[in-house]
Amino acid sequence: MIGVISIFYLLLATYFSSTDELTKYSASSLSELNLLKKPLNLYITANGVHNVNLYYLEAKPPFKIKYHGDLLYLHGAAYSSRDWNRGRPSIIQMTASAGYRVIAIDLPGFRNSRSEGSVPSDPAKFLDSVIKTLDLKKPIIVSPSASGSYSARYVLANQEKLSGFVPVAPCCAQHSGWENFTVSLNILTMTSKKKPVILSPPASSNLYNFNAFLKQCKNTDC
Repeated sequence: MIGVISIFYLLLATYFSSTDELTKYSASSLSELNLLKKPLNLYITANGVHNVNLYYLEAKPPFKIKYHGDLLYLHGAAYSSRDWNRGRPSIIQMTASAGYRVIAIDLPGFRNSRSEGSVPSDPAKFLDSVIKTLDLKKPIIVSPSASGSYSARYVLANQEKLSGFVPVAPCCAQHSGWENFTVSLNILTMTSKKKPVILSPPASSNLYNFNAFLKQCKNTDC
């Protein structure tokens, strides 16, 4: 799964960055910057949010790399923030080196989570508090699998607070609110057989019809 996520991340970074600062440097220059040999500005911190001692990882763009925005990684039921930081370079490192301030959190209630406290009764409000507490500015949210239980309702109610949404087979996507959801933010989705399909403003679609849209793309050049 991490390999698949690595592929979609690289596509994500290319799309959401208006200019990719890494392309300005030669291989030797990148070697001098030493981006791939150290964990960048990687911190492990804890904050109290909604009676939860939240565990998260943070990385920031290194020197000489232009800042492009904030990005929040969620995770599935059997995973944690650590899975975004496996390998060298890790996905967290690659995201930061592409110009993003990166936060990967441990969601409460999942079996490998290191966050402590009760499971939030309102996941959307909890996620909103996390974003405010960590001072994330219109982040891109990457939401795989079971993390959809947190992200789906939040995105429905707060799309104006986001720069992008990357649903990776999220659960809870059949919430009735999607039926009249008009896309007004960047959304990236992908299939296993075709290139990623990117919907961006001023695209007008709704997530409830994504499956039909992707099936149509199998025989076209979407």
